[in-house]
Amino acid sequence: MAHGIYLVTDLLEGEGAQAIAALQRDLDPRLAALGRPHVTFAGSSGVGVLPTGFPVDRLRAALEPVCAATPPLDLDFGPPARFPATNIVQLPLPVHGTVRALYERIAATGLPFAPVRFAFTPHCTVHFFRTPTRETWERARGFRVPGPVRVDRLQAYDTRDPQPARLLLELPFGG
Repeated sequence: MAHGIYLVTDLLEGEGAQAIAALQRDLDPRLAALGRPHVTFAGSSGVGVLPTGFPVDRLRAALEPVCAATPPLDLDFGPPARFPATNIVQLPLPVHGTVRALYERIAATGLPFAPVRFAFTPHCTVHFFRTPTRETWERARGFRVPGPVRVDRLQAYDTRDPQPARLLLELPFGG
């Protein structure tokens, strides 16, 4: 995980969010200990992290209009899948749609995002640190998110491994 400021939407409420959190705890307790399951908009794919120490007032000024124009999102996760050639297990989201539209508005804010190697792929990571056993993968493959997961805010976290991430900013969606 790169040091810097990540932009995410935490999966906070509802049966689907609780089920995803339980799956993450079961598959990868170390990942689960880092914080809530989430969808990353800036940090690991598409656009990279923002520099640590970036002024929060400038971050707020760039993101408030985006969040104010965004209605709450109902996320429909697909069944667990592995990222190619990795042990990472994720719950995919539709490649096109509301998540992509929000990502594109964030990417277009002019904020100084670092470059990354991967295109934006909307998802929630549920397994990252461990090498999955056959049993673990079978448990994951049978999982389905019970209904859409509603999200209504964007969070900015400052990450400095190995320290816990620190919440810098939380903006509600208002559209």
